[in-house]
Amino acid sequence: MQMSLIKRSSGPGLLESVVVDYDDAPSECTIYPADSDIEERTTAWITAKEGSFCPITSRQ
Repeated sequence: MQMSLIKRSSGPGLLESVVVDYDDAPSECTIYPADSDIEERTTAWITAKEGSFCPITSRQ
């Protein structure tokens, strides 16, 4: 398992993401509010499996 954190900047309305690469399953990207605390992150998030997301560099 490998994990990557992409942090753009923090503040209201901004997001951070973590991509987890699994050896035996599709990678997952989780997006959550940048200004959330650890307790809020357990309920304020979106997760997508590999194939339903793309690198941000391909969209800039």
